[in-house]
Amino acid sequence: MFISNEKLAGLKVETRGGKKLGVIDNFDIQTEGQTVSKYYVKAKGIKGLVEDRLIIDREQVISIDGSRMIVDDNIIAVETKLAAAIKSETGGLAAPALNSTLAEE
Repeated sequence: MFISNEKLAGLKVETRGGKKLGVIDNFDIQTEGQTVSKYYVKAKGIKGLVEDRLIIDREQVISIDGSRMIVDDNIIAVETKLAAAIKSETGGLAAPALNSTLAEE
């Protein structure tokens, strides 16, 4: 299956378990293999605790079709861990500039 840039940008993203994460906002292409390496997702969710953009590595993608991208459920666990760590470190204050890089978990 081929998907154009116009269709990929704006594609809905959700976990295997059905949690809606947002939509693809942008992506990086690895020039050597001419493949997408990371997807940037305009996120829904924990406002004020993590930046409103998730970075999803290609290894975390389960499937992509014309209507959505399905990713591993562990992305939610990483987002929750980050929010808890920030809340603990800041005494409950928000850290809006934090980027939740998910590929490292």
